[in-house]
This record gives sequence, structure tokens and C-alpha cells, in this order.
Amino acid sequence: MAKRLTEEMVIARTKISDLSKIKRLNCWGSELVDVSLLMKMPSVEVLSLSINKINSLADFQFCKRLEELYIRQNDIRDLNEIMYLQGLTNLKNLWLGENPCASIEGHSGNQEL
Repeated sequence: MAKRLTEEMVIARTKISDLSKIKRLNCWGSELVDVSLLMKMPSVEVLSLSINKINSLADFQFCKRLEELYIRQNDIRDLNEIMYLQGLTNLKNLWLGENPCASIEGHSGNQEL
């Protein structure tokens, strides 16, 4: 069964029970596949989700205040997944290195936006 990001996991790491008030979340190395809980975190500005098993960027489109997204060493295979991030006007740092999509010739995984 795919491991998903849960409210309990977020509260344990942030010590904040109201998900809508969370600004930063670090869940690297948690073997996460499902991060759909991000829909309840519109105020998050920094997400560290490296070394997981995430295969889509779709759930990040709801994080309208996101400034930094660290998602290296996941399972993002299609570079077109970046289209889900196009509405995130505050996004300045995106680290996609060491994902299957980052090995495409001519593209590096660490992009300044």
C-alpha cells in the first residue's frame, strides 16, 4: 500500500494542529507516495520532500504561497509534471535532481525560477 502524508505526521513534525497555518514542512526520507494532504496546506512556503517516492507534482498546485520545493530523489518521470507548478507565482527554488525526469539531456534538476 502506498504511504501517504497524514495529518498526524504533519502535526508531529511541525507542532501545529491547524494545517492551514503551516509555513514549512520537512518530510524527507519518509517513503511518501501520496501527498494529497497538501490541499489542506495553502499557506505552506517551504516543502522538503526529498528522498521519497512521489511520482506527480499535481498536489503541489494547491500550495499557492510555495516559495521553495525540494523534491529530489523521488519518482517524477515526466518533465511535463512541471506544468502543475505554473500557477505558483512565488516559487523561486525547485530542486528536482535525481528524479527520472532530471536525466533528460539538456536539463538539470536544480532550477532557479
